[in-house]
Amino acid sequence: MKTVLFVFHDSKPRSGATASMLDIIDNLLIKEDIKILALIPKTNDGLRELLEKKKIESIEAKIYGGRYPLTERNLEALTYRFKGLLKSLVTYFSALSTLTKINNLKVDVIYSNSSDNYAGYFLSKLLRVKHIWHVREFGVEDQNCKHAVGEKKFHKWLNSSEKIIVISKALKGKLAKHVDAQKLCLVYDDVKFASVELTESKNYGSILKLLMVGTLSEGKGQKFVIDVVNSLNSRGIHCTLSIAGDIDSSYAKYLIDYVKINNISNISFLGFREDIDSLRGNYDIGIVASRAEAFGRVTIEGMSAGLVMVASNAGANPELISDRKNGFLYEENNAQSLSNVISHIFKNKDTLNDVRYNAFQFSKRFDSGVSSQNIFNIIKNL
Repeated sequence: MKTVLFVFHDSKPRSGATASMLDIIDNLLIKEDIKILALIPKTNDGLRELLEKKKIESIEAKIYGGRYPLTERNLEALTYRFKGLLKSLVTYFSALSTLTKINNLKVDVIYSNSSDNYAGYFLSKLLRVKHIWHVREFGVEDQNCKHAVGEKKFHKWLNSSEKIIVISKALKGKLAKHVDAQKLCLVYDDVKFASVELTESKNYGSILKLLMVGTLSEGKGQKFVIDVVNSLNSRGIHCTLSIAGDIDSSYAKYLIDYVKINNISNISFLGFREDIDSLRGNYDIGIVASRAEAFGRVTIEGMSAGLVMVASNAGANPELISDRKNGFLYEENNAQSLSNVISHIFKNKDTLNDVRYNAFQFSKRFDSGVSSQNIFNIIKNL
């Protein structure tokens, strides 16, 4: 039996990387020859209690992200980078404080679930334990962030792992330029779906209801879509846009103010929603407008819920969406292109049932446990 310590970068069960890892862990728990432990940030976001229900022992520590947001203001950029380095240093000493306990648990493999946090890397070197790094982010392209230690140093750390798991061909292509390609393993995420049956047909009203789900940040493209929806309504293409995601961040407040100041109608901010699975049933179209989506969990979840998914042609989106077959693609950061796609959908509502059906069938590929089995095999063969 192998004992694996999974290192989480946050403690929010519904956040993308954490939710994906929890789906994988659920399938790994039924394996007889693997024991699962967890190292999680010391916050009160619900992950510790959830792991307890799964009978997974967890260790809490003050571990933080090691990346910093890019900005055009030099002084601000230096401040952000300094804070990132400071957080990495705190993470190192926090990892050091858990060393004795983790060593006593006789861990065979340390598994880092995000490139954002270095605790797993530090522990693997301190304990001389094999390390798997699951990279789920492009960095600059999708989240406008860089590693405070420097990209070259991070790639060196990454390359010291036994295996590097990536979640799309697009991400694999990027990392292959910086690390040993033999270490790279492409494993698409498993996605656990709500029990939803696709209705054979959907009646679309005179107003298209659009939904965006995820973190409110510049890289996710909410402002871009707000402007497009505003323009469409002014031209008689009637649609609403609802945005589901935590509204406590400074960028979320900026978006809310932007809508108010510019008197933009038909935009709703729903905040963080626990009922996102049932919520999707109230909408017609799901929009993914990230600069470069590293996989597309929201896309797959939307497909499974019967939404017509619309996404940019950047990142991993073209790996999931075949244009006009199981969804629609538009040219990245091109407002006219997105407007044309939504206008086409608005004028051809009677042709969408085939697209919805194809998308629903495609989404089931990610509900099979294939990802979990692939990861189990990687762990087993180390």
